[in-house]
Amino acid sequence: MLRTPVRVLAATLLSLATLLALATPALAHTSLVGSDPAEGATLTAAPEAITLTFTDPMEAEFSSVTITGPDGTDAAGNLRSDGAAVAVTVAPLTASGRYEIGYRVLSQDGHPVTGTLAFTLDLPPAATGVPEPSTAPTAAAAPPPASAGAAQGGATDGGTPAWPWLVAALVLVGGGVGAALRLGRGQ
Repeated sequence: MLRTPVRVLAATLLSLATLLALATPALAHTSLVGSDPAEGATLTAAPEAITLTFTDPMEAEFSSVTITGPDGTDAAGNLRSDGAAVAVTVAPLTASGRYEIGYRVLSQDGHPVTGTLAFTLDLPPAATGVPEPSTAPTAAAAPPPASAGAAQGGATDGGTPAWPWLVAALVLVGGGVGAALRLGRGQ
């Protein structure tokens, strides 16, 4: 009589262990792992392209990148992806100041990833002798304070709802309990 509860418990624990082992990779989401130029970099020459590198391959046709300069114009050009890297050409940048890169990319597994990062362009003064206008940001345009999410470019993703995993866990546990009871009756 004691053998049946032990078998049910063993089957339940085995089912839960299997579920956790198989579900862990599926819960991982795409995230930004690097950029060129790097987050917070100060450049003395304008970049010709910006590259964002992610943990998974990206789909260029469903992705967008903006490069907003101190004057508010978008300097992003053509976007292309090569595996986990997304690159965008940059229109000629002529003003010194802070440039914000905004991105929304779609990984091949269908998860959207959004975020922002920034770099500063510090061009040498023009040789014309005309003083360069100040491009210091105003208090209203100041960037938000850095947070834990900003360490990876402020990336967020759409995520996966938890209910499919709960349903799968219940089905798997129920199947394990049912199998244990059926095997227990046979003896």
